[in-house]
Amino acid sequence: MSPIGFFFGFYGRVARGRFWIFGLTIYVLAAAALALDPVMFDVMSNLTAIPILLVLMLYLFLGMSSVSVVAIGIAVDTVMVQELPASLGLTILVGSVVIGLLLSWVVVAVASKRLHDRNKSGWWLLVFIATPLLVGGLGALARSNILLAVAFAFHLWSFIELGCRRGTVGGNRFGPDPLLGGETDT
Repeated sequence: MSPIGFFFGFYGRVARGRFWIFGLTIYVLAAAALALDPVMFDVMSNLTAIPILLVLMLYLFLGMSSVSVVAIGIAVDTVMVQELPASLGLTILVGSVVIGLLLSWVVVAVASKRLHDRNKSGWWLLVFIATPLLVGGLGALARSNILLAVAFAFHLWSFIELGCRRGTVGGNRFGPDPLLGGETDT
């Protein structure tokens, strides 16, 4: 699979090893951005005031999704906008949002292909991303540990499904097995 197809296409399959390399790269980028932004670093270091279940849910979600990169970019830009001339600050903010949306596209494309390797439609991402965010958000607003536990369970399920389970052996409706078709599971 070409690099363009890997990062931007929604066809084909991605083996577990390549998915992990991609996910860990996103995680390192998000962690570096958090560490470099004093505002976000302060927020993340004060998470002990939040119930531990929410912290675990945020950790899993931030580790595997570029939505964190979007949020971090906006936070960094908010700080920069205060220090720079208004026109330059707005340009940086818009650029950050565009880059964040592009990264989000890439994450959804790669995760969809990982689901294809499991012989599932990419539409399962709605269950794995939207449901926990909605339920977790409601749980945080209502201060309901039950809703937070449900959201965390969805995150855990997606983590196991995408990151831990082996893909379909042999070809499936989404293409040949990436482990047998010349691509290796590094």
